[in-house]
Amino acid sequence: MSEPINHNQRKEYNLKRQIHDLSVDVTTKLLKKEGFINRVKYEDTDLLQIIDNPHAILLIDLDKFKEVNDKYGHPTGDVYLGLISSEIDRIAWNGNGIAFRGKEGDEIVVLLEVGDGNYRDGVREFQDNLSNALFQLDEKLETLKITKKPTVSMGTCFQDGLTDSNTQEKLEKIFLAIDNQCDKALYASKNNVQIGRVRNTFSEYM
Repeated sequence: MSEPINHNQRKEYNLKRQIHDLSVDVTTKLLKKEGFINRVKYEDTDLLQIIDNPHAILLIDLDKFKEVNDKYGHPTGDVYLGLISSEIDRIAWNGNGIAFRGKEGDEIVVLLEVGDGNYRDGVREFQDNLSNALFQLDEKLETLKITKKPTVSMGTCFQDGLTDSNTQEKLEKIFLAIDNQCDKALYASKNNVQIGRVRNTFSEYM
């Protein structure tokens, strides 16, 4: 028979639950931006391994998400966003990466460790896996009476490992890259006539 939880254990559990609730977005189950920042500040080993090695930063936006909300209502839109976010999170995790919420409502950021080779290969693998996952979501979305086929746009840039930077410098470099290179590349993708479920632009090609 297990021992009852004492007062201190319950306080610790409640504190961890509060921290989790504050760090994780309810709709997508992804880390909020603040949660990502805190994990860097508290030197999360898995996250620092990604940041301190060569990595790609992907800024992802759901195409025409407002139309989904307007047509089907916000509760259904939240389900739509949650399903796509879950696939992005799963693929990022399997690729030794991490996903978290961006500054805009339906934007998601992925940091993907890419090693010393051609970083575009790792991004293209992520892109292919996400494209396949979005195709497979069609049937589930149809059961929710959502006829829109899910597509996303991405803007991608590359960073060398940030081992020589302190914690604050790491965060500044990451968010500067998101707000500049990735954002401009994302804008280019959204205005691109590429056909497919995942449109991507590499920042160095702009």
